[in-house]
Amino acid sequence: MVSEFRVPFLADCFPTRNSEPAHDQPQPGKPQIYGTQFRQVEGIWILDQIDEKAVTDEERAKWHVPPLADSKKRAEQMNRKK
Repeated sequence: MVSEFRVPFLADCFPTRNSEPAHDQPQPGKPQIYGTQFRQVEGIWILDQIDEKAVTDEERAKWHVPPLADSKKRAEQMNRKK
């Protein structure tokens, strides 16, 4: 079973590589770039596939997105709440 956790207030806040508004749904077959999308696989929350080199933590900070390490910690915290 796969569940998804999306951060609704972030959905349209960030420019994509093409300077168009990002949407909550990543493009099929392409990894996310900001690290805001999580999904649950077999009961375990994971950070959805991400291109870790596409965006730096400095760029994330400009858009008020937490550093990638914080997003990874968030997945761990979500799993501890069980």
